Amino acid sequence: MLIRVEAISAEGGDLINRASTPPLSPGYILGYAAAGEVIAVGPEAHDRLVGQRVISFDLCGSHATMRAVQASRTWLVPDGLDRAAAALPILFGTAHHSLLTRSGLGEGEAVLIRDGDGAIGLAAIQLAHQSRATLITTVSGCERAQRLAVFGLAHALNSRMRNVAEEGMRLPDGPGVNLIVDPVGSTLRSSRASLRPEGRLVFVGNTGGAALDLDLRSALQANQPLRGVFMGTESLFCSAETVLAGI
Repeated sequence: MLIRVEAISAEGGDLINRASTPPLSPGYILGYAAAGEVIAVGPEAHDRLVGQRVISFDLCGSHATMRAVQASRTWLVPDGLDRAAAALPILFGTAHHSLLTRSGLGEGEAVLIRDGDGAIGLAAIQLAHQSRATLITTVSGCERAQRLAVFGLAHALNSRMRNVAEEGMRLPDGPGVNLIVDPVGSTLRSSRASLRPEGRLVFVGNTGGAALDLDLRSALQANQPLRGVFMGTESLFCSAETVLAGI
């Protein structure tokens, strides 16, 4: 398929890729996600038509005026959404995969979302609220915590002023939480210390830029599984398909 790009999504992964990738050969274009209008389809793209508006995802090629992409890596833009739909697949696909596909978040479980005022954190808060989980998140200030309240946030911890691990152990239904989603990386030790026995830790990305090292002996003794999430084309397709179907 060929898409006339109307909007791109500049994610953290895009920025890391741009900063860390050496100069490439002519014709290589960075960028994961883009939304736009289909202007041509190949003979095998049976479920896509010229004129449709789609969201697309691949490991390169979105930061351009035109984009060629496999039809299987596109989704129709739901009615009522504008060009901002370009941001949906990676953010909500990652959050869905972390909370539900990989972790099976259940109603009433306590979930801690690190960096709740970040892009993935905001998506995860909304999906966790829909799952009727008890929501806790870390934020970088009181004003941001107040803004997140409209998305169903129950408890906010100021990561600059409070010991998150200690606070996690003081929760009314604790000690500890059932599930943690950590996109920061540098906070993995604190996150693991906030888990109750049998709790699950999902780490996705490394926005903190620190070495991803962790002493696993205590996690082993507490039967705490650690799960990594990387949104490649296959896992993203499954998660984004589910998210968009629910809009």
